[in-house]
Amino acid sequence: MKRKEESVLSYRKAVKAVRQAKWQTAREYNRKYKEVQGLPSAPDKVYEEWVSWDEFFGRKKPCFLSFEEAKLALQPLKLRTSKIYMEWCRQRPEFPQRPDTVYRESWEGWLDYLGHRPGGELRFLDYEEAKRLVESEGVRTASEYRILRKRRGRLPVHPDETYREWVSWPEFFGRERIRREEFVDFEEFKRLIKLLNISSRADYLKKYKRRRGLHSSPEVFYSNWPGWNEVIRGIKKKDARITLRDFLSYEEARGVCIHAQIRSARQYAKVRRTIQGLPAKPHVVYAACWKGWGDFLCPTSPVHDGEGMRL
Repeated sequence: MKRKEESVLSYRKAVKAVRQAKWQTAREYNRKYKEVQGLPSAPDKVYEEWVSWDEFFGRKKPCFLSFEEAKLALQPLKLRTSKIYMEWCRQRPEFPQRPDTVYRESWEGWLDYLGHRPGGELRFLDYEEAKRLVESEGVRTASEYRILRKRRGRLPVHPDETYREWVSWPEFFGRERIRREEFVDFEEFKRLIKLLNISSRADYLKKYKRRRGLHSSPEVFYSNWPGWNEVIRGIKKKDARITLRDFLSYEEARGVCIHAQIRSARQYAKVRRTIQGLPAKPHVVYAACWKGWGDFLCPTSPVHDGEGMRL
């Protein structure tokens, strides 16, 4: 149940205030709500009567094209980035400003939505092609990568945020060859966890180098990974929400990100160290309910890779 913050206006009075102020978007509300005493920072979380931002602002509910109709209309236009798309669709009410939210059930990323998939023009090289290119060019650092990107093109500004397959910069540059035979199998991994008396993932990162064969990112390496709670404490996933003490729940973490106005995965990586309970890899910790960075971070701020392309 949603709880009301102390000293906030009632829902009816808040609706009256924002409509009198003629605010039209959640982003505008986030900038200006402090101008009206008693308005909460997150009305969608505070008010039990909440329906939608459209209803809150008194806007007429938009009527968008279906996902397939929108994709078909966009293909011949060859819009290159999400930033260009958002500028283009401002005068076209049949296209949503946030297609990743409106078409959430069908969404597969901006590349797919704008028509930059195989069979059309690809905006970026795929992960393996990009990896082969940087290795063949002898790139060893992020600075060298930026130089290569300007010279060769079709490489994202932030590959660590763009590619779903991302592991690490050393692995991307070919400095960290991962051979499965170098690491212990999962059963031996669990035995070593007990032997080292590991109490948390943070504790594991401090101790894993003491035993040969332990991977730095076991949650990525092992395909049957059940979660740190089950590995360390024997807590099954179905019980994790009740007994998990290491991290905030998905909704609590998401609420923190929205209130802190965290707008990108890169910003999250910097800020989460200052907020207790936020995991380093939310897509792993919250795998059961993960819907993408666009849903997890501030919903009025699409996640960009630096050139307008949403992750």
